[in-house]
Amino acid sequence: MEVRLATIKDIDALFVLNELFENTTTKEAMQNTIQENDREIICIAYVKGIAAGYCTGLIIKSICYRQQRIDIETLYVRNEYRNQGIGQALIACLEKAAAAAGIYHFHINTHQVNIAAQTLYRRMGYAPTGEILLDKTIV
Repeated sequence: MEVRLATIKDIDALFVLNELFENTTTKEAMQNTIQENDREIICIAYVKGIAAGYCTGLIIKSICYRQQRIDIETLYVRNEYRNQGIGQALIACLEKAAAAAGIYHFHINTHQVNIAAQTLYRRMGYAPTGEILLDKTIV
């Protein structure tokens, strides 16, 4: 297994993984994010040359808080590669990259029914905070 920070060379693999995760964007938007966005950390995992999963973390800076944090936005591992330590390796990659940038606090949201993800996060030291995530889209 190879787990590392994603580069522009990973665009095709990231695009496929993102579609499998049922997120929608364009390849061009993903390329721009990797090339121009200094607020996102993107890690990718390969198993025998096949893109098995990815993880993204958004760097949050706010006047309200003294220190920056990472909001883990995406963790996706293809079904056939689950329960092999890939999710844990992806989060560890993200945490290592964030720590290298001086960021040590992380938030993550997951669906209430996603017990497998919650188990992984708890195993890695994440704990529920009691916060409730609310969402709204305006048009």
